[in-house]
Amino acid sequence: MKKTLILSGILAVITAMPCRAWWIGNPARYIEKDKTSVQFLYDTGEKKVIESDNAAKVDLNSHRFYIQLQRGHNYGFQTFARFLPSTGRLNFKNSDFNPHLFGTGVGLQWSPQEPIGPVSVGILGAVDYAFGSTKRKDGQSGHDSVSWAEGSVAAGASVAVFENLKVYGGLSLIRSDIKLDVSGTETNWENDKEYGPYLGLDFLANEAWSLSAEVHTMNETTWNLSARYSFQ
Repeated sequence: MKKTLILSGILAVITAMPCRAWWIGNPARYIEKDKTSVQFLYDTGEKKVIESDNAAKVDLNSHRFYIQLQRGHNYGFQTFARFLPSTGRLNFKNSDFNPHLFGTGVGLQWSPQEPIGPVSVGILGAVDYAFGSTKRKDGQSGHDSVSWAEGSVAAGASVAVFENLKVYGGLSLIRSDIKLDVSGTETNWENDKEYGPYLGLDFLANEAWSLSAEVHTMNETTWNLSARYSFQ
């Protein structure tokens, strides 16, 4: 009976856990060598995950703000790093497990300087990690915790529909390794679907600022907004 109650609590926590809908962005965006940009991002949405042992499926949903820095290098390569501060706080319904979630990630992107006719192409890969924990209540010792490691790869293309507006899209592969420890019971979770398309708009407001919107589907259903400042 106790084990059943613990597992039920874990499912309740998982159902309210935020998903890892990290930003993909326009993979064909070219950044000149030694140029740097900072991005302010918001995302919201949901995805399905599956429990590794008994194949139980649950929905994850979230909304969050985070920051990403990106820098251009030789031969069209770009590196980026992102940080999720206390805006990643978890809020679980019917649960006392509400930790602050901190996260970080790094990635590499490549896009050639010259387009293929009207089409620009690019690829990127990223690794992200997040962790949160709280002290157990009701006199229990120890901490409840959640950790989430994720690897992603995306390839895509973009086309200019107006001088300052580009449409981009492609295919992404996302693999997650989620570990949850609640009341001393550990469970492992992963994505129900790993592949999915994404589509976005990239608007250049001026030489410094650009605004973007992006949607993911199949492997996760998310909506993303971005404001990017490029240092001159």
